Order: sequence, then C-alpha cells, then structure tokens
Amino acid sequence: ARQRRILESAYAMLKEGGILVYSTCTFSPEENEQTIEWLLETYEDLQLLPIAKIGGIEPGRPEWTKTNRSDLVHTARLWPHRLKGEGHFVAKLQKQRPTSPWRGRWAKSSAPKAAIRLYRQFEQEALRTERDGTFVSFGAHLTVLPERCPDLSGLKIVRAAKHVLDLSSASREIVQYWRGETLSTGGDRGWLLVAVDGFPFAWGKEVKGTVKNFYPKGLLSKRAPSHLKHRKSG
Repeated sequence: ARQRRILESAYAMLKEGGILVYSTCTFSPEENEQTIEWLLETYEDLQLLPIAKIGGIEPGRPEWTKTNRSDLVHTARLWPHRLKGEGHFVAKLQKQRPTSPWRGRWAKSSAPKAAIRLYRQFEQEALRTERDGTFVSFGAHLTVLPERCPDLSGLKIVRAAKHVLDLSSASREIVQYWRGETLSTGGDRGWLLVAVDGFPFAWGKEVKGTVKNFYPKGLLSKRAPSHLKHRKSG
C-alpha cells in the first residue's frame, strides 16, 4: 500500500514523455512485478521501457503476477547469486499522454531590494556568471530559486551550507559517522555539510574541535555498509 501511494504521487509529477524509475531492494513479487502490474493497469498511459539485461541482470517474472503481463519482462531482477549486491528490482516507465497544466502558485521574490543590489555588486566583482531567477530570503540567507519555481511557503527549507566536511569513502571516519559517533576535527565552524567523496549526505555541527553527529538516527548502522567492505577487501 505504501509503494502504491508513493507511485501515485510520482505519476502525478510526470509530464508527457517523463520517465519514472521504480527500484526496490526486495525479492517480493508483491512489491515488485505485482506493484508494476497494478501501476500499468491503473494508468494506461504508462509504458514499460526495456532495461538492458547485461552483467548478470535478468528479466522480471510475468508469471508471478495476476494477469501474466508479457511486457513485465522489460523490468529487471538483480539476483545476489548472479551479480554483486543483496538483490534488487528495477522498472523503467514512460508517460505517453499530455499532463494537465499545473494550477498552483509560483514563487515570488521576497528579498529586500538592498540585499539584491549588494549581491549583484558582489556578483560582478567576484563571480564569473550572472544568476537569473527569483530572489527570496530564508532568514539571513539570500537564495535564488529557478524561474517558475513553485511557491515554497510553509515548506521547511534547510539552509545552504557554508562549510563542508568531505570524507573519503575508504576512511575510518565515515564508518564512525554512519555508526552515529562524533568526529574530531580541531575546528569550530558550527553547522556544516558532511559529504562522502564530494557527495553530500548528512549534517554535522562542529563545536570546539568535535563534529556532533546529526545523521538520521533511523539510518544509523552498527556495521560498515557493504560497499565499504568490498572496497577494503578488494
């Protein structure tokens, strides 16, 4: 039921020609082939696109569905005895019909004119390109939203990070952080973005040489992720 609610929302965001990729990490036909079967039966303007079956990837199983849809062979099964991984399922779908125009509100500029003038001055002196978009204020931060961005009123926006702590995926520190531990850095920069090999994934707060862990507690792990184990052993 949860998968279906997620897919209903994802479908509503698709434009004509838009592509939806649905992926799970379960063997369950109910969450995989049968969920895609329901999606195709519910939205007739969705078409399954073939996924290349290379490197040990196998087709989905139409025989595990109620209607035995032959096009479900376009989905992909990633079995752990065929390739590296713990078992996954992937389906790729494309919307074929036009979507009704969005009737929501667009974001409007809320930034003080003086702040925009100061930014433009800084832009000319220090940046290589001119930023176009809708200038809005989030607290003391000036932000540029894309043109025709939906109105974000009432939506909690995490402020942009001024400082970044970039860790290596092969380091001991990243394993510590995934376990919920603090890190010793020697700095005192306050809030910062924690990244792995340049990719952001969590927040931290650096106070008196220690980065306090703000990784979501529900995602904390007592052991290193499998891809780190493969890297160390390989």
